[in-house]
Amino acid sequence: MTEHDLTESQLVGSRIRDARINRRMSQADLAAKANISLPHVSNIEKGKTTLSDAQHGCSCLRCCGWM
Repeated sequence: MTEHDLTESQLVGSRIRDARINRRMSQADLAAKANISLPHVSNIEKGKTTLSDAQHGCSCLRCCGWM
């Protein structure tokens, strides 16, 4: 699957996952820092969360140092 085959939510989730891993953070670390649940971080990274919930995605990116 290429980037062109991904939905917008999957692409954002993939980038959040990459940023988290580059920062050597666990999903639990990111969840605590972004003040969201661990399952929600997982769903964001898998692209299962719609971007209408973009505030949480932005929180994740800020916690990973992207914003």
